[in-house]
Amino acid sequence: LLKKKYVIFIPGSNINGKLKRWGADNFIILSHLINNRSKEKIVLIGGPDDKDECHRIANNNHDIVNLCSLTKLSYLPELFKRASLIVSNDTGTAHLTGLSDVPTLLINGPTDPLRVMPIGKNVRAIQADIECKNCYKKTCSHHSCMVNLTPESILKIIGEFYNE
Repeated sequence: LLKKKYVIFIPGSNINGKLKRWGADNFIILSHLINNRSKEKIVLIGGPDDKDECHRIANNNHDIVNLCSLTKLSYLPELFKRASLIVSNDTGTAHLTGLSDVPTLLINGPTDPLRVMPIGKNVRAIQADIECKNCYKKTCSHHSCMVNLTPESILKIIGEFYNE
C-alpha cells in the first residue's frame, strides 16, 4: 500500500444502522468494476460491526486488502491521504474523509445528505431520487433507497470525479 494508490471502501455502519448499508453484493460488484477500470487495489476499512460484511467482500475479490478492525481511528487520515478515491456508506468514519483532499463518494440511503455529509471540498453525496428518501427509518420493507443505486451508477459518478 505504500508504493501505489488504492481505493478505500467503508462498507459498514453502526450495528443499529443496517438500512444505511449499501450491501456487500454491491461493493463486490463495484470492486470488480473499479479493478477492470484502473487495476487499483481496494482497501476495506471498518469496525467490529462490519467484520462479516468486509470478510464477504474481501473473499470475492483477490485485489482487496481487508483492514477491517485492524486500524485505529488515528491511522485513518494517513491511509486516506494515500488513496485515490474513497467510497463510503453514511457512517461516522466517513466524516474523517473530509480531512483529506481525496475524492469521496458518500452513499446515502434513508438519511439526508445535506445533514450527514462530511465537510470537505472533494466530498459528493449520492442518493436515490425516491419519494421516501430521508425517512430515517430503522426498518423498511423495500429498501429502495439503496436498491435503486447500482454499482454501475456509482461507477459512472466515480468517472465524473476523474472527468471521464
